[in-house]
This record gives sequence, C-alpha cells and structure tokens, in this order.
Amino acid sequence: MGLPYEVFKPGKPKELTGTTNLVIVSADCVTFSSWQEAIATLNRRRPVVHQIIDEAHIPLLSQDFRRHLRNMSDIHCYISCQLVLLTASAADRMVKALTYEFCLGPVTLVLRAPSNQPELAYFWKRVRSDDLVDRVRLLLDHNLNFPEDRAIVFVRTYAASDDLANRLNLSFYHGGDHLTDTDRAQIYQYWHKGYPVTCLFTSAFGTGNDYPHVRLVIHAGSSIEMTNYIQEAARAGRDGHPARCYLLQHEDLSSNVPLGPGDLDLHG
Repeated sequence: MGLPYEVFKPGKPKELTGTTNLVIVSADCVTFSSWQEAIATLNRRRPVVHQIIDEAHIPLLSQDFRRHLRNMSDIHCYISCQLVLLTASAADRMVKALTYEFCLGPVTLVLRAPSNQPELAYFWKRVRSDDLVDRVRLLLDHNLNFPEDRAIVFVRTYAASDDLANRLNLSFYHGGDHLTDTDRAQIYQYWHKGYPVTCLFTSAFGTGNDYPHVRLVIHAGSSIEMTNYIQEAARAGRDGHPARCYLLQHEDLSSNVPLGPGDLDLHG
C-alpha cells in the first residue's frame, strides 16, 4: 500500500525511531521485555494511540505450542491506548474467549460483518492415498487458465509433504528450520511472479497472503481444525471472481461420517 513503517525484531537495535506512524511487530514479542521497553520509550516521545492485533484468533488457538502467546493480556501493562483486535475467522462463540484472553473491559465494542464468500465453491472428495498425486495434478491442469492464475496446495504437516512435493515438482513453503526467512521470501516471490504458478504450503502460509488471482486451493488431507481450513481456503478468490476449494480426504476418515460413496460439492 506504500505506507511507511518500521519493524521491531528481537536481537536488533531495541530503540524504535518513531519516524513513521506504523510499527510492525510479531505478536510473539508482546511479552518480551525488550519490546515493552521499546514501545514504552517511544510512547513517552510520541504517544501511541492504537495497538492492533491482526489475526487475533491465532493467540487464542496457538498457546499449546507458542508459549509466548499465553500472556497477551500483558499488552495493556506498559502503555495506555486503544486495543483493536481484527479477525475474519472467529466464530461468535470465540468473542467471549477473546475478551477474556486480552482482558478487554466492559466498554468493548464488537463489530461484525458477513463473512460468506459466494465466489468460492467447495468440494469434498475422498481419494486413496496412492491416487492423491494424480488427483492433485488433474485439478491443477483443469483450473488454471490464464497467466495470472495461481494455485495453492496445503498439507497438514511437514512430514506429509516430501513425497508430494517431489512427485509434483513443487516448491515447498513451511515454517520449519529447514527454511530461512530468506528462503521463504524467495519461494513466495517466485510464486507471486508465476515461477511456478503452484506451490505446496503448510498452515504457515494460511494467513495474510492477499494475491488476488488464486483460482484454486487444494487441501491434500484434512486441516488441523475448521478455523484453519476457513482461513486457508479464503486465500482463493480475493479478487471476487469464482474460485474452487478442494478438500481431498485421504486419511483419518471416520467410518461414521454421514456421506455416501459420492462426493460432496458445496457451492458458495
């Protein structure tokens, strides 16, 4: 958007310059003393008027494996300003939990908007594990028609991806130690430019990406939970034009799932 900003990173120079109106920081840093000192010092020189938590449902759902997200209420402790939580993935029942987790007061204003995306068509298909690669390849061949079209293939875990990435000859974007931040940035930039038009991703890519021409999102196996699936599938159709979201079920399929032998197609 062309907005000037600065980024706070642990281990870097601790002082914030305050020369821009926008500071970007990972939510994991909120409980770090280095961040608390930096933002408090900045606030004395130039008052901070908003603290905005984007994807605010993530601290609520990630506490089991991201310990620094367990005390997000500390954000109130070192400066006094308006706290804004943003999320497009939180169900109504999560509002109370978010209110508690961030210690929001009784004057909290909750604004909700419709989250339906009629441009998306959803397909749930059961496939055998040994047919998964061929099914993914077929979907890629039939759903990308223009040079700007892109596809995303999500996998649940790093371990489940190696064979799929190799057989489809796809780059693999994940949050593990095998990739550096530079590697991840390069994979994303190449995909954005269309070299290649399809990449394999874990949930590390499930938020934030706003490339407009994603025509196809494939989940090669189930997501960890429904919130993740909604977030990841919503990478498609950001331009408002029709896009398709396929869930290829090939593992952990319970025998009591109320489906017949056919496929379930959910449009809109």
